[in-house]
Amino acid sequence: MTCPGGFGDISGFRKQGRDPIQGGTVIFARFVITALVGLVLSLGSYYALHTVDFSPTTPDSTASAGSMTRVSTLPPPSKGESPLIRVCLTSGPVSSLELQVDGPFTLQSIGSETPLMKGKVLKETRVQCVGQTIRVGRQTLRGTRLELIPQTSPTVWVNGHQYRGQLRIYRQPGGKLLPINVLPLEDYIASVVDSEMPVAFPAAARKAQAIVSRTYAIYQMRAQRSHPYFDVYSSTRSQNYLGYQYLSKGRRLAGETKHGRQIADETAGLVCTHQGKVFCTYYSAVCGGRTTQGDLVFSDAAPPLKAVSCDWCREAKFYRWTEKFTKQTTTHKLASLLGSSRKKLNSIRREDNKPLTPASSFAATNGEKQVSLSAVDLRRRLSLPSNSFEVWEDSQHFLFQGRGHGHGVGLCQWGARGLALAGKTAAEILHYYYPGAQVAPLPW
Repeated sequence: MTCPGGFGDISGFRKQGRDPIQGGTVIFARFVITALVGLVLSLGSYYALHTVDFSPTTPDSTASAGSMTRVSTLPPPSKGESPLIRVCLTSGPVSSLELQVDGPFTLQSIGSETPLMKGKVLKETRVQCVGQTIRVGRQTLRGTRLELIPQTSPTVWVNGHQYRGQLRIYRQPGGKLLPINVLPLEDYIASVVDSEMPVAFPAAARKAQAIVSRTYAIYQMRAQRSHPYFDVYSSTRSQNYLGYQYLSKGRRLAGETKHGRQIADETAGLVCTHQGKVFCTYYSAVCGGRTTQGDLVFSDAAPPLKAVSCDWCREAKFYRWTEKFTKQTTTHKLASLLGSSRKKLNSIRREDNKPLTPASSFAATNGEKQVSLSAVDLRRRLSLPSNSFEVWEDSQHFLFQGRGHGHGVGLCQWGARGLALAGKTAAEILHYYYPGAQVAPLPW
């Protein structure tokens, strides 16, 4: 695939980095580091019976799929009862919600069995705070923590998405509301698989996605987080969760497919572990040729989050990308960092000659003031696809050329697709992106 916004001729641009560009593509020549020391893990006997060992078969786990000689299969799925996960359905507290219930339901205060409201159905209605109460349509309910329990599932709609399980609504300061979907973890995973990875991707890639998403969710459920009401968000702030179905431009679309449900069932209860513990299995859409070492981005990165070579995402839209901004636009987007100075930026340059990382530092200068920005800062303020890029300039523009989409840590979703198309199993895909990890059934 061609990169969006690509330039056919960049000869008029001056590079503000280190490496030459050939044919319009950034060559990250110094991105490839020497082989990592071999990692051999011997985990305790607790997981010995039904565990797939993903200890690397090559010194730095950067071997191509064709050179991976170990044939790995997944352990059998767990048949234990699925725990409940709490999903925040908005990015934060909101002033109102659109609520609909397609079947019999009871609305009550959390922890109470006394109904505040009951019905056979609830037509689409607005939920909002009024004083110290919560109003559902025309009915005012006393209480600050409500729980909607449907008799059948899925029947609950919130803001155009239908969800399995129950709904909790918390009144927040400032007259705001926080909607939380509470449902079995495996129901959540069935939707996340379809929300995060297209149905058209091979089953092996989607099984790997299910295991990674389940591990991520379990890690968040067990972590000590600042918010007491939920475990994860329904967006890429955690991982995408569209629910059972949703409305988009007048169409009703599936958030969960039969294939997504099958993938969840076939991997039920399976998680990635390191030294017997679940770790945070970060993942991103496209790594662009090499994943990013986890501890360069995340403070809780586990040892399996190594940087590994990956050319299996070459067909992805953002394998290579180009973004062009006028210097005036760039100045506007970085204005808050420049303080009182409003003079147009004339230069953005790398501050060191080290290999590119998310922590790479850039100096932005307008002739009056110079500020130091990390690659993460620039990506966030300019809405760039990834943290891995170089900067060029001419008299009027800045040209950003980079690779990948997302933070680049852990499993590369498009790379998983490429490995699966090459005949690799879900176990081998996980071995590739999380060297030294194991897959084991989670004891409920």
